[in-house]
Amino acid sequence: LDIENLQLAICAAHNHSAPSIGNLIAHYNNPLKEWELAATALYADELRSKLIEVALKAYKNREECSISVAYGEVDFAVNRRLHLNPDGRTDHSLPVMRILNKKGDTKAVIVNYACHAVTHGPENNYVHGDWVGEAKIQIEQHHPGAIAMVTIGCGADQNSSPRMNTKNPELNFEYTFNQGKKIADEVERLINNKHPWKNIDNSPKGNLIFRTLSFANKPNIRKLANDASGNGRTANYSKLILDRMARNELDMDFQYPIQVWNFGNDYSMIFLGGEVVVDYGLILKSILGKENVWINGYSNDIQCYIPTRQVLNEGGYEAWGAMIGYERPSSLKPEVEETVLQGVLDLLPEKIKKQLILRNGSDGRITLPSKRGKATGPNIKYMPEWEAFGWFRSDDRVEWNVDVLKSGVYEVYIDWSVSDEEAGKKFIIEANGSSLQNKVPKSGGWEKYKQQHVGKMTLKPGKQFVTFRPHGSFDKDKALLDLRGLTFIPVK
Repeated sequence: LDIENLQLAICAAHNHSAPSIGNLIAHYNNPLKEWELAATALYADELRSKLIEVALKAYKNREECSISVAYGEVDFAVNRRLHLNPDGRTDHSLPVMRILNKKGDTKAVIVNYACHAVTHGPENNYVHGDWVGEAKIQIEQHHPGAIAMVTIGCGADQNSSPRMNTKNPELNFEYTFNQGKKIADEVERLINNKHPWKNIDNSPKGNLIFRTLSFANKPNIRKLANDASGNGRTANYSKLILDRMARNELDMDFQYPIQVWNFGNDYSMIFLGGEVVVDYGLILKSILGKENVWINGYSNDIQCYIPTRQVLNEGGYEAWGAMIGYERPSSLKPEVEETVLQGVLDLLPEKIKKQLILRNGSDGRITLPSKRGKATGPNIKYMPEWEAFGWFRSDDRVEWNVDVLKSGVYEVYIDWSVSDEEAGKKFIIEANGSSLQNKVPKSGGWEKYKQQHVGKMTLKPGKQFVTFRPHGSFDKDKALLDLRGLTFIPVK
């Protein structure tokens, strides 16, 4: 088939009641027996051929259709990190996509919800689709002949509730049925009540990039060896990690897939790999508008949990504990948040990128990369190979459109380079009546970028422009710096 990778997306309906496909060996308390490994390999091989078969059938049976979306809400997702943050975030929105053929018949219904499919637990020794499967079944019962699909949003730190009744496991079947019914009933409400539907008039244009995500630390070999001598899940993990390290096969980073389908300039569907926490969905919806975007997690590859800075600061399972099951060396570096978000924004249409209003991240910081700024002046130029503005002279400036959600005092950092000879010139940062002045420090050369604290500013709430410019004039043949960006971190 003449299909490129960027035109194809695979979204996993992640749950805890389906067969393993073999890449989570460290989840188990003990190494799998030979027959268990063989059964897993046979299932994975069969699954692969079936997925190819169903994709080819879908391609063969395609027909011209119309697409529209509407937004409802269901409330059975709860944040499972309340013991670490009582303000636990949730995303109860239920985007629904309806596909109609030329006759006006429903060809397919797709829904998206940010929640783990973990209503069933180990007490229910059944292969079951959890609430995802129940929602699919019940939607299709309402629309005979149509196909229903359910994708999981940024729900890695969200659990279904109620769930996993250990005293009476049979109740879990009732729970999953009711959760699926909530979704199916909400779909029908949107359709039958003539809820406003947004027509998607443009065919999607696919974009796909990979960004490097890095782990923070290498594991302690002696500690691993000591733990491996015991029993249980961590011992199994330690043995597997030691085996990788002995063969020099322990990767300290991986290539993370970020995919976006842009339906013209009005709508975007985002696909993020891994188990993505809810903050990503909330941040992207705040930037792009929740009715302009659809966000799928568990897409194309499942490498590990994808936490934000806030989750990493809080600690807990999604920050580090879950990495044991994925055979990963440590938690991810905090820059994971900016890397993932900037990767998504890079794939949006140019018209949308020019209108972006930047906001606080999960931990309150405001990141202003040069690629999101607007430069004015006779000399300044954006250098994509460095992701920085260069040729920065006395009449040049950069400004960012920012919506400050958290007012207060911020520590300010610049990411820059400059030759030692050109360093020392004055700059000023201005935002809604507040300003910060300082001198450009030495970085060691034009190709040596550094990030350094340069002072504090008080930011007022609301939409505003943040401006970086020279403070005063200097010779025309001189330059201020090459600027890669600014970061504002709230003072605690």
